[in-house]
Amino acid sequence: MNLKQLETFVAAVRAGSFAGAAARLNASQSTVSMRLQELEEALGVALFDRTQRKAHLTDKGRELLPFAESAVGLCAEIRHKVGAPGALSGIVRMGVAELVAVTWLPDLVAALHRAYPNITLELDVSLTADLLERLRDCDLDLALLPGAQFGGDLIAHDLAACDLPGWPARSSTFPIAC
Repeated sequence: MNLKQLETFVAAVRAGSFAGAAARLNASQSTVSMRLQELEEALGVALFDRTQRKAHLTDKGRELLPFAESAVGLCAEIRHKVGAPGALSGIVRMGVAELVAVTWLPDLVAALHRAYPNITLELDVSLTADLLERLRDCDLDLALLPGAQFGGDLIAHDLAACDLPGWPARSSTFPIAC
């Protein structure tokens, strides 16, 4: 069992399909299938029920999920806290509300690029309701949205505030889900 296999397992569960995991991991579907088969072989149990058109988690798969999420999260935290910022790489899918896009997003993107030059941002500018739905569906890693709180399954953090002429100052937050 290795970290790539656990990351692939978590991505497949979050995406709801092996094809979705492949897209999220920028890998081929056959690579995803191979990693998951290797993980199942290493553990000696079936993690997915493949008898139906869509793969569903088995009881053992559901049992593994919190451990896999924890391991993947801890490795990400190690990379973030111990590793050099320039060593971090990957794709971050970020939804952006129009208000944010036309105010302080360019400065944020420039600062992120300076701090993390090997991180690729995939930006999606849309309406708040659409971005919240995509967050809940795990199609986005985070979203920059105006507002205070967005509901139980999302965590919101104050990131910035902007003043628009004729509007009261609004705190902009980014909820993180999945």
